[in-house]
Order: sequence, then C-alpha cells, then structure tokens
Amino acid sequence: HNQFSGQIPKSLRNCSALLRLQLTGNKLSGNLSEDFGAYPRLKFIDLSHNNFFGEISSNWASCPKLNMLLIAYNNITGTIPAIIGNSTQLGVLDLSWNRLVGKIPEQLGKLTSLFKLLLNGNQLSGIIPQELGALNKLLFLDLSANMFSQPMLGCLDNLTELIYLNLSYNKFNQNIPDQLIQLAQLCQLDLSHNCLEGEIPTNIEIWRNLVMLNISHNNISGEIPSSFEDMKWLMYVDVSFNQLQGPIPNSAAFLLAPIEALEGNKGLYGNQIGMTECSRASKKHHHVLARGIYVIIFIFGSLGVVSFIFIVIYLMNGRKKYSQEIHQQGEVHEDALSIQSSAEGKKLFDEIIQVTEDFHDKFRIGIGGEGSVYKVQLESIGTVAVKKLHALPDGRGYDRESLKELQALEGTGHRNIVKLYGYCIHRRVSFFIYEYFEKGSLANVLRNEDTARGLNWSSRFKGLDYN
Repeated sequence: HNQFSGQIPKSLRNCSALLRLQLTGNKLSGNLSEDFGAYPRLKFIDLSHNNFFGEISSNWASCPKLNMLLIAYNNITGTIPAIIGNSTQLGVLDLSWNRLVGKIPEQLGKLTSLFKLLLNGNQLSGIIPQELGALNKLLFLDLSANMFSQPMLGCLDNLTELIYLNLSYNKFNQNIPDQLIQLAQLCQLDLSHNCLEGEIPTNIEIWRNLVMLNISHNNISGEIPSSFEDMKWLMYVDVSFNQLQGPIPNSAAFLLAPIEALEGNKGLYGNQIGMTECSRASKKHHHVLARGIYVIIFIFGSLGVVSFIFIVIYLMNGRKKYSQEIHQQGEVHEDALSIQSSAEGKKLFDEIIQVTEDFHDKFRIGIGGEGSVYKVQLESIGTVAVKKLHALPDGRGYDRESLKELQALEGTGHRNIVKLYGYCIHRRVSFFIYEYFEKGSLANVLRNEDTARGLNWSSRFKGLDYN
C-alpha cells in the first residue's frame, strides 16, 4: 500500500532465501511467470491488487513450504496449471479477479490442507470437478462471477466444514441440490444471480448456523418454507426477483428485512413493512409480532456468538458482504447509503452534513492517507469522530481498503477496538462514524516522547483483555 510502480527487480527471481513477500496494494507490473522463481523456503506471498500479467508459473509448485499464495486483482491470463495440485501444503489459494479461463483442474483436489479457495471474478467454465470433494478442511469457497453452468457442485457431500460458500453470478440452472442442504456448518451462502429453478427445500432448517442467505435474481418458485422460523441465527436474507408467492415466514430475518430484499416476486405477503398484510385474525397478527420480538431478543442476547461468527468470516475472508460488490466491477451499489438504512439513519446523515457545514475545514482535526477526520457534536449521539474518505479519480467515494475496514469493524464489540456507529457509502460522499477519543489514537500517543513514556509496558499489559 505504498503506490509503488514499475517492474519487479530481476534479481528477486534468484532470491533463494526468501521467506515471506507481501506487495499488496501497489501499482507494480511485470510478467508473473518470468519475474518470480522457485523459492525453497518461501511460506507466504501476496501479490494482490497490482498490475501483474502473464500466466501462473509452475514455479509456485516448486516452493515446498508455501502455504499461502495470493495473486488476486491482477491481469493474470491463461488457465490454472494442474501442477499447482502438487503444492499439498497450501492452506490458502486466492486467484480471484483476474482473467483466468478454462476449467478448474481436478488436481486441485490433492490440496487437502486447503481451508480457503477463492477463484471468483474470472472466466472459468465447465464442470466443477468431483475431486474438490476431497478438500474436507475447506472453510471458505468462492466461485462467484464466473461462467459455470453445469450442474452445481456434485462434491458438496464431503465439504462438511464449509462456513462460507459463494456461487453467485454464474449460470447454474437446476434446482438447489439436496447436497447443499446437508452443509450444516454454513454461516453465509450466496446463490444469487443464477438461473436456479424449482422450490426452496423444505428441510432448510438444517442450516442451523446460517447467518446470511442470498438467493435473489433466480427463477425459484413456490412458497417460502415455514421452516425458516427454526433458523434462529439467520439475520440477513434476500429472496428478491424470483417467482415466489405466499406468506412470509414469521422469523426476524424476514420481518425486519428491507423491502428491496423481498421485491420482484409474484405474490409474497406478510407483516413486513411495505408488504401486503396477511388476511389473518388480529390475535394471530399479534402472535406473529410477539414471536418476531422474541427472536430479536434471542439474537441480540447471544450477540457474542454472532459477533464471533462475523469476525471469523470477515477477517479470514477479507471480502464483502455487508457492502456487496457488483459483478465484475468490485463496486458498491451507488445508493447503498447505510447509516442503518432507515429514516432515522438518513436523518443522522442530514445532521452530520448540517453540523459540519458540508465538512468545512474548521471542524477537521486530522488528515490521513484514506481521508480527513472531523470532530462532530451530534444531538442524537453526542461527540463523534467522522472520517470522510478522499474522493478517488474515477469518481468513487471509497476504495476496497476502506470497505475492508468497514467489514472488519461491523459486528466487532471489543472494548479495545474503536466503536463504529455507522457509515455512508455513496459516490457523492462516503464517511465512517466512530466513537470519539479526546486524546486521539494510540499512534499519536506513541509518537510523542513524553506521552509514550507514560504508557509503559505495565500499563499496556493491563490494557489487554484476554477474555
């Protein structure tokens, strides 16, 4: 993240003692297959978010200790070489958002140590090999934004440890397979923007750990199973733009869902705000609402567990989901204004613009690489710190690194981590609303010799929370 440009020094190819290399988030270029060699001691390499081109070299298979290979967001072409399957020690393989074509080689099934496989954002096609079923340690699998159209994963039965699965933006056109329902550990599932048909399986309650579900923009028909009411952890659901009809389940995820997550269907109705109300007796109506409130209390009473799930997903996955990326562009939806995405949130947005006089310099208390920080006194919250992100040359009011910060902080409730009150992601203006600290950041304290001396090792140790 230093805006380095130019090519990799040719001497790096012969650096046989290399243990770890991280060049993420620069503007470096060069031929991937020519500029990097075989490194017998290499354990970690991250070349993501650069301008590397060429094809994936067989040299990576000659790095016997390599356990993390990350080359996302570059211009890599060609196919995935089968010889990568010889790197059986790999734990993470991220080739996402390049220009790879062809099929997934069946030899990847030999990577039995793999717990994270990201191949999304390419032009891969064909059949997803049965051999991937041997990856029984896999936690994260993302094949979204490709050109798969053959029957969905026939290897699902053995991927019982999956907690994150994204198959969105492909051309799958069959029913939701029964094998998918058997993945009881799933926390996040995205099947959106395909051509899936048939009905939602009635035994969907097997996904007892599911927190987020997106099956929007398909051809799924029938009614939404009432078994959703047994999925106590489900907090976000999107079933929009299908052929669904009938009543909405009496679960918090549906009752509190924004109308956009339900629109575009044939005839859904229920007690969700903005929907056609159910023609039920008043007593039944109150019972539904009471049950919804009970589920909400249950969820927030167990927030520690849910936060843990989100932290695992966001810190290990490093991708969307609250700020969803658009297919093949990696952009946030233009009107994804979300200071709670409600009338109250929009009122808060207007208050911030008014109080800061549209972010006048006199309210600014600091400036950094990502944006400027303003001290803002709000009537509704009190004093907060608002970080307004720098506008980018292409007109976006945000970058992917800012989204990663948002994703990491959402759902995190640790006393040593600054609290995130809300955020706005929009082309005109983007900002984060943080808890305000009078003395600034830890970095400011440590930069000053006098204040740093007062923060001795004993004080730092006491500040840690091992619980």
